[in-house]
Amino acid sequence: PYETSKACTDIIAQSYSKSFNLPVLIPRFVNIYGPGDLNFQRLIPKTIKSVLGNSEPKMWGGQAMRDYLFIDDAIDAYILLATANINKIGDNKVFNFGGSNIISVADLIKKIITLSGKKLKIKKADMEREGEIASQYVSSKKATGLLGWKPKVNLDEGLRKTIDWYSKFLYNK
Repeated sequence: PYETSKACTDIIAQSYSKSFNLPVLIPRFVNIYGPGDLNFQRLIPKTIKSVLGNSEPKMWGGQAMRDYLFIDDAIDAYILLATANINKIGDNKVFNFGGSNIISVADLIKKIITLSGKKLKIKKADMEREGEIASQYVSSKKATGLLGWKPKVNLDEGLRKTIDWYSKFLYNK
């Protein structure tokens, strides 16, 4: 339902654009992460909270490949879209934004553990997640070519900033 609702939103926006001659640009993002995300059901906040609390992070599967984009890069993308010359963009209404940080869930969790300086192991769940998409990422070539957008924060740097924020937020360290 989540993916379907996003697709429907894109279709409605494109319909309004055509029907009412509205300048609509549609961003599509990979997994956005960074300081301030308090949804501890999401992989990165949940893992960081677990690791900082000296608890082994739990992992379902782990083989799924995903791309991650630091929040500052997502904000830059929104600003570029908001200030873009719509006439120059033409019919190119949909833009993908990815961090070029394609990594397996297992390797991401290991990276968070390493960057945190902890000596923990991953606790594997007894069962796999049903319906898990094996590989999910995008090409940002059009955003780079037409908007000049590129991610500035690599995964290690973004995770360090995020871990530092959670450390201060959760434990005042």
